[in-house]
Amino acid sequence: MRLGFTCTILILCGVATVTPTRADSGRQNDTIGKTALLPADEGMEVRSYDVIKILALKPFTRDASGDFVPTEQALVNSIPKLMVRHSWVRYGGAGVLDYYPFTWRLVVNQTPDVHRRIEKLLRALEEEAVRDNPDR
Repeated sequence: MRLGFTCTILILCGVATVTPTRADSGRQNDTIGKTALLPADEGMEVRSYDVIKILALKPFTRDASGDFVPTEQALVNSIPKLMVRHSWVRYGGAGVLDYYPFTWRLVVNQTPDVHRRIEKLLRALEEEAVRDNPDR
């Protein structure tokens, strides 16, 4: 499920956690007027992660082959491989991860358990980036 316009606007306004929605064209909603917005997959949450410190302090990283790649590309590619692999869309699950470069944010639709793992990883990466760049 792509988050699209609704989620992007909320992120630009500074909302850190949003509820994923899907349109059900069969029901009316007074607030929206056109469609009712229903919660997405049960047990899933959408959270937005600010990764500006990681990316600003460490814009490039080495991939498995030793080549330099943009850090945001490495994050987007490695998080689904490292964090409960079977839970991501690309491996048959329902979890989705998108990077929004204008806001320096990762937006993830996943279970609370996977979110805890992502938070721990990003916290460690941020601490490492700060430690490796004491002057910045």
